[in-house]
Amino acid sequence: ERDQIRSNLKEIYERESRVLREAKESAVQELDRERSRTAEAKQAHQALLTSHRDMETKLSNQVVEARSQLKIKLFELDRVSLQWEEAMAVQGADKMEKDGLVRKLEMLKQEYYKIDGEGVKKNSMLAARCEEQARRIRHYEQLEKELDMAILESGAAKDTASSDQMAVVLSLIHISEPTRLLSISYAVFCLKKKKQTTYN
Repeated sequence: ERDQIRSNLKEIYERESRVLREAKESAVQELDRERSRTAEAKQAHQALLTSHRDMETKLSNQVVEARSQLKIKLFELDRVSLQWEEAMAVQGADKMEKDGLVRKLEMLKQEYYKIDGEGVKKNSMLAARCEEQARRIRHYEQLEKELDMAILESGAAKDTASSDQMAVVLSLIHISEPTRLLSISYAVFCLKKKKQTTYN
């Protein structure tokens, strides 16, 4: 029976030893797999850290560039605002100048119409005066013709009384119508000379 028990114990021991060895081998394989997974996880973590650092650096550079662009845009906005204010001021000044020029133009138009009306009146008056002067000139020309005829007739007259009467008429014409003073004075002189010659 002892041998039987020893044999059973030995079988049990060998079976447990075999199970333990298999469990150990399985645990060692699992440990190796876990170590491999841990190494892979560490590599992935390191890669993620590197990517995260690169991303942070890139984002930081983008933020710096965006801030720089924002400053530039703000400066341009301020410059455009100043230009707009200046343009509005210039536009206001131009509008005021335009209004002043429009008022001045209206005043000049009114003055022009007034001067034009006065010019029309003056032209009418001058035309009337010219017409009057033309009428007087025609009248004077007629008088000159009559005077020429009278001078000729007085020169040809032999009667002293007629000559004296003609001299008086010429003297009156000489006083009242100073158109041909030289001719009339000469005619009067001739008549007086003729009268003196006749008396002598």
